[in-house]
Amino acid sequence: MLKAWDDVERKVKPEIKSNTYQNTLKLDQQKSELSLGEVYEKDFLKQYQKEEKKNPQYEEIEKRMKELFHKLDLLCSYHYVPQNVVSEVKVVNNMKSVAVEDIAPANYSEASQLAPEEIKVKICTVSASSGEQKSFSSTAFFRKLDETIKQDSAKKQKNTKLRRP
Repeated sequence: MLKAWDDVERKVKPEIKSNTYQNTLKLDQQKSELSLGEVYEKDFLKQYQKEEKKNPQYEEIEKRMKELFHKLDLLCSYHYVPQNVVSEVKVVNNMKSVAVEDIAPANYSEASQLAPEEIKVKICTVSASSGEQKSFSSTAFFRKLDETIKQDSAKKQKNTKLRRP
């Protein structure tokens, strides 16, 4: 067997004096003459001015290109200049222009805000077999509708019973 684990080497933690860090960094206790905004402005202007410096060869090329384009425009006498873009006006109807908020509480329904004659509106008129027109109120209409639905479902059930072997 290996005896690699038998001998443990003792490690010593290096002593670091706190004075070494304090002596390397000297803080200036005087108040700054510039505000923080002015400091940032100076840094920005330094970066911006560096970017502004251009190669003189590039400036010469740009100057020649402008002259060439000007001469080409004069040769074609501005015949081939594209027309200005005309924006198309699109009118949308049947839409609310402004959404107005109601003062009523959110838990009120629209039916509670309507007048009684607005709630009990005659929904439809049904022509009777005798030729006269009969009008139903909303409750009578829905009763009649329920009856027809029940009759239709009963007929369907009878038809399905007859079809089964």
